[in-house]
Amino acid sequence: MSWSKTDEYNFMQMYLLLHKYLYYEKDSSIIEDSHFDSAEAYTKRLARELNIETTGLDPCNMVGFNSESPYWEACKERYKRFLK
Repeated sequence: MSWSKTDEYNFMQMYLLLHKYLYYEKDSSIIEDSHFDSAEAYTKRLARELNIETTGLDPCNMVGFNSESPYWEACKERYKRFLK
């Protein structure tokens, strides 16, 4: 399966949101901080390449965790096995 850059960007936003949820809400980090920082920087770069204007509710810009993110519902569905 081939993903577009937009698909990859959306996937990365959900990936970041999952880890923010686990870290801030469950105190259960499953990746190293340096890996998260790299994923966040990569997602921001994708946003610039795609000319996507991000907000504080986008996981790549979010401080802490916020369930108001437009990615949260899709994130819960994709990663439900980790969120029990």
